[in-house]
Amino acid sequence: REDKIRRAPRNVQLLTRGDPDIVLDKCTEYWDGKEIKPIQDNFKKKLLEICTHWRNEALQIIAFAYTPVSPSVTSEIVGGYKTSSRSEPAL
Repeated sequence: REDKIRRAPRNVQLLTRGDPDIVLDKCTEYWDGKEIKPIQDNFKKKLLEICTHWRNEALQIIAFAYTPVSPSVTSEIVGGYKTSSRSEPAL
């Protein structure tokens, strides 16, 4: 297992979750189920209208987003990764 970890691709993604108003404000693209597309202002507005409607229905809304991490930062993160003697990797 340790060998597999060392040979794994070093692509790292930063994942976040939070209030849709805040998360959506930082997003520039979205996945439509087929491809990544730029977020247009009217699309953001429609999403926020849906969130407002759901809040009015007493629903809790959580937005999720991700972004690739640059190779220089990735190497620092993965370089600092240490394996343990357990069968599962330690994070």
